[in-house]
Amino acid sequence: MNEYIVNAEQDGMRLDVFLTEHMEGSRSYIQSLIKGGHVTVGAR
Repeated sequence: MNEYIVNAEQDGMRLDVFLTEHMEGSRSYIQSLIKGGHVTVGAR
């Protein structure tokens, strides 16, 4: 599992755009991960 921390400059950025900057893969692939429930926000 990967964990990413949002800094002040990234606050408010769309999740798919943020993850595209930090992960390998296209934005459509990242979007499919989000829609498929494979991305969690704010959980520990």
